[in-house]
Amino acid sequence: MKRLIGIVVVAIILAACWATPGQAVLLTQQSGTATSASKPSATSTVTLSPTQAPTATVDLAGEGYDIAGVQVSYPREDMIVVDLHYRLPEEEEIGGAIIVSTIPALCLQLNSNDRYYAVSQGQVYEQTIGTAHFEFKQPLEGECSSDALVFKIWPLGKGEDRWAFLEDGVAYEEEFDIAFRILRDYPALDSDTIIVRSFDFETTGDWTGKYTFEYIIDKQIPLDLEQYYFALTGWSVECQFYAEGPLVTDHEGFYVVEVDLREHLSSTDCIEGYSSYTFGELFFNAKDILAQETVYFHAMEFQSIFLSED
Repeated sequence: MKRLIGIVVVAIILAACWATPGQAVLLTQQSGTATSASKPSATSTVTLSPTQAPTATVDLAGEGYDIAGVQVSYPREDMIVVDLHYRLPEEEEIGGAIIVSTIPALCLQLNSNDRYYAVSQGQVYEQTIGTAHFEFKQPLEGECSSDALVFKIWPLGKGEDRWAFLEDGVAYEEEFDIAFRILRDYPALDSDTIIVRSFDFETTGDWTGKYTFEYIIDKQIPLDLEQYYFALTGWSVECQFYAEGPLVTDHEGFYVVEVDLREHLSSTDCIEGYSSYTFGELFFNAKDILAQETVYFHAMEFQSIFLSED
């Protein structure tokens, strides 16, 4: 079923465009946290079977928008991988597109009236004919299933008109009668299955510091299948930092996140001229490496003072 549809909120689409290429982005209106240039790399404890790529022979339309050659694979019971071929119009004003796949909104227990929720790889597709790749890992305990897959395309312009087309909404949508089912048969990492406590901060040098805290993860969550790391965001009116720690390998213990404001601040301009700087709020994030998203978030009032040695 192919059809033109109406207007979409521009800010939601821009969120996908500004994400790191290759990173899965759920287009939800959740409270965001800053991204980092590097993440702890996944260990070899989880072995994913090769993703099945689209076949070489694909029946794409000769002109305009089209999607074809959709293939689905399951690297593990709780994950779906989708590969497809696409075509964009050969029009002078078209400079690429954002392509999204979708999952049922109920898979995320979202308070949404939408039938589906969009999942993007945070990537702009610039070739007229090419391939797209999507992954979704079920973050909640239970089943996620649908009797169809839906794809949407937002065109992009060129140069200064790069984002002008977003105001016109989705240019193309196609639904495929491809059923899928994924299942997570163990609890999610949330406020019922993780405890974090006993936060401590120590100044370690010139604009550097170390956070230490205790964590306990429910042993029903198999760490040989799940891969988590913890991240901290420090907040003040003028300054915000974001720093990540190592891969979690045990269900309980003490965890350390080291911070260097010269590397982890969103901008170092806010500490220029200061001999010390105080953050009054701290945000704890538990990140799922395979799902590429924050699965648990906790805010707290916590004072940490960084010192300059100049």
